[in-house]
Order: sequence, then C-alpha cells, then structure tokens
Amino acid sequence: MMVAFLPDISLLKIWEHDGEFETPLHKKYSHLRVRGEWFKLTMCELFELNEL
Repeated sequence: MMVAFLPDISLLKIWEHDGEFETPLHKKYSHLRVRGEWFKLTMCELFELNEL
C-alpha cells in the first residue's frame, strides 16, 4: 500500500524540444530518480539545467 504524499513542487522552466533532448537528461540524472519521471535534484543540478 502506498501512502499519499504531496511534496512541494515548483515549475522552474519549460523547454520546447524533440524527444532527443529528454533521453540524455534521464540517463544523466538516473541516479537521482525517485520514481518514474520524478527526480530529486540538488541546487547544483537545478542551476545546471537552468542554463540549457
């Protein structure tokens, strides 16, 4: 059984892209994956992504 947990979520940036953009990011940050499309990124990773 899973307990409902609603974390604080903020939208920081939106990219228009083709599918080629997302796959490398999933691989790069796979060690930070929480579940599915969810990742627990540090501030360093967030700053890095903001520069893309």
